[in-house]
Amino acid sequence: MNGITAAIDWLDARKPPAPEDLLHRLRRALQRHGDPQADLTHILADTGLALLQNALRVGSDRSAAFDLLGADALLTYAFEAAAEQGVDAVIALAQEYGLERFEPIAAAHG
Repeated sequence: MNGITAAIDWLDARKPPAPEDLLHRLRRALQRHGDPQADLTHILADTGLALLQNALRVGSDRSAAFDLLGADALLTYAFEAAAEQGVDAVIALAQEYGLERFEPIAAAHG
C-alpha cells in the first residue's frame, strides 16, 4: 500500500468522520498532491500546504474557500496523526511546518 492510499484510509477511519463533501475533496487533493513515498504526517501537511497555495492563488473568489477549508483540515489532521505517534512527533512536525514554511507561500501571493 502506498502512502496516499494509507492516508486516505486513515482519513476514512476518523471518528467522527468529516462531512462527506469535505472528505471527498480531501481524498481528491491527496491523490493529486500527495507524495506516495512520504509518511502520513508529511502527506497530510504537504497536501494541506498545496491547498493553501491554491486558495491564495485564487484570491478573494469564493471558490478559494473550499481549498482554504481543505488546507485547514489537512494541517489539523497532520497534527492529529503526529499526536497518535507521541509528543516527539508533534514537536518535530511543529518545527518542520513552522512559520518558515508559511512565509514563502504568503510572500508569493501577497
